[in-house]
Amino acid sequence: MSRNKLVLSMLLLIIQGCAKTNSDNVKTSGFYATYKITANNQNSATCTSTFQVGGLTGTYLDLSAGDSITCDGQAMSRSDFAGIVTYSAIVAYQVGKTYNFVLMRVGEGSYTSSAVLPAVISGNSPSGNPSIHKGSPINLLWTVSNNVFDSMDITLSYSTGTSSYSYYKSDSFPELGSGLGFGSSETQVSPAVAGNWLGSITFKRRQSGTMDVLLSGTVEAVQELKVDLTLID
Repeated sequence: MSRNKLVLSMLLLIIQGCAKTNSDNVKTSGFYATYKITANNQNSATCTSTFQVGGLTGTYLDLSAGDSITCDGQAMSRSDFAGIVTYSAIVAYQVGKTYNFVLMRVGEGSYTSSAVLPAVISGNSPSGNPSIHKGSPINLLWTVSNNVFDSMDITLSYSTGTSSYSYYKSDSFPELGSGLGFGSSETQVSPAVAGNWLGSITFKRRQSGTMDVLLSGTVEAVQELKVDLTLID
């Protein structure tokens, strides 16, 4: 399938939307919750949550009147994009803090899941706003976290002006802080495209949290650091 046909197919799927149902149609045992705290490595953090029935690929749940979700004590706002119902809240930023997601259900009480915001990302290379020659390898470095449960994901993304590319590396816990990189074939395309390409390298330090024992799903906290770059001829 050509790139254009693939993009068109994906757009049609989005337009058609995902199925969703009200939460009062589903028992708590059928909930699958996805909780995440994402911080910008400086001064802000955002909580997001989604609920599905039947697992990660199941129908999205729209919390009915009486059912609610909070993060760090704050009510989470609802948004709906093509049937994907997401709840979010901006919360105070504090490294090492335990953030609680509390799901309240009518007649049942609360279900509490938590995650700790990991350490800031520092000592990273590349840093600043570097210009890198196309076809040159990029070695990745950063200061290792003291927490053995932290892991690091790093993504290189860029656009040639007509196409976009993305490459992913993962340093599972405990972090090594070196030994990862993007190869020459990942910083160049074939056939070559002239001109400057704008891109970025995004470092994400992750730490899994603890789900309520009566609730299925995942909870994690992420520090995110984005380094803008330019790939040049």
